[in-house]
Amino acid sequence: MLTLIILLFIAYSVYAGARKGAMLQGVMFIGYVVVFLLAKLLAGVFKPAFELWIPYPSATMSSHFAFFSQALGSGWTISST
Repeated sequence: MLTLIILLFIAYSVYAGARKGAMLQGVMFIGYVVVFLLAKLLAGVFKPAFELWIPYPSATMSSHFAFFSQALGSGWTISST
């Protein structure tokens, strides 16, 4: 009889945990979707401020980047003279 009570308690705990976990995952998924949509909508508003904080490095002849091609972004080519 005690074994049956323990098994019923374990079965109920598994059911309650799975239900709570599914609800939590649903709330988390909705939160991710809302944050993604807000980021897409507000990206244009905050882009100028982020460009001031995070500058994009420009490739020049004296820069120490690893170039995998001889063509630079603005149509320049690297000469071997």
